[in-house]
Amino acid sequence: IRHKTMATASWKDWIITATALGFTKATIVNRQTYATIAASNPNDVATAWKEEDNTINENQELLDGWNFGNKNTFCFYGKRFVIIVRESDSTSCQYLVCMKDSEVCIAAQFKTIWFVVYGTANVKGQNDKNVTFSSVPDAFTKIYHSVFTSLQDKLQDGGL
Repeated sequence: IRHKTMATASWKDWIITATALGFTKATIVNRQTYATIAASNPNDVATAWKEEDNTINENQELLDGWNFGNKNTFCFYGKRFVIIVRESDSTSCQYLVCMKDSEVCIAAQFKTIWFVVYGTANVKGQNDKNVTFSSVPDAFTKIYHSVFTSLQDKLQDGGL
């Protein structure tokens, strides 16, 4: 984050940090109001869209229980991703790591916000130089250590 420490970061600064890591889309949504707090682009917000005869409501996707094993997909940024990892940590944060071909979508559910990012990553046996991350675990590790852990500390301290 330019000229600021993580301790004084604004919501937009967290988005800038995520995009600097290589994510092309990043969105922070208020869990109480469903309002977008910050986004990498005005179009990078939760929307409703049609998939065949079904209407996908991305706010509902955020609200749906993330721990349920019967939910195999997560929809955001106008796409359906397959959930490959569900993770919770000791601070009551929950994470979804999702893929669609070489596209990766990672969502974090904190006490007061959802934070969703999107980028591209190599998958098994692939060595595409046009993707941002060397693998899906690489994408998760970068966002987790550079954004999610610091953000969780800040939220617990009541600083945001």
